[in-house]
Amino acid sequence: MSEIPAAPAARRPGLPLALLLGLVAVVAAARLLPHPPNLTPVIALALFCGAALSSRMLAIGVTLAVMLLTDLWLGWHESLLAVYAALAVVALLGHRIAVQSPALRIAGHGLAGALVFFVLSNLAVWAFSGMYAHSLEGLWACYLMALPFFGNTLAGTALYGLLLFAAARRLAPAPARQPLGATA
Repeated sequence: MSEIPAAPAARRPGLPLALLLGLVAVVAAARLLPHPPNLTPVIALALFCGAALSSRMLAIGVTLAVMLLTDLWLGWHESLLAVYAALAVVALLGHRIAVQSPALRIAGHGLAGALVFFVLSNLAVWAFSGMYAHSLEGLWACYLMALPFFGNTLAGTALYGLLLFAAARRLAPAPARQPLGATA
């Protein structure tokens, strides 16, 4: 008699569901607090969901659900779909790492995620806001004007990424804990 294969786990091994949900909730709440422009947890959250959840679709779904719920409070804007698409790509990037991955690998994926977000969200600003001419010069101007905000994007990704990944490592059950520099 053959056994029916078990459904794949929603989480990667080592993170209790309550811990995962708690970390996501804390970081999502941080999006609603006053903060400097672009110093938000959204890229770190997408990266973390990708790393912590075994299903790519679930990682994207959790990320976009948090965005949708917080955007109900914060409001809508013309580049919303591009922002959501960029965060879906970041969640997919996160799926290429694990919560226990070496810190440098996590940081590299965080930088890549911030760059994807910068390129896609500002492309949407150029295309839909009416603030820039629809020309190569207008696109260039849009990216140049967005550069001062990119520092905050990187800072938010680093700060919240450190919070999420370090907390998950620290609070996970003992067998799943590994120091930040350990290989996975």
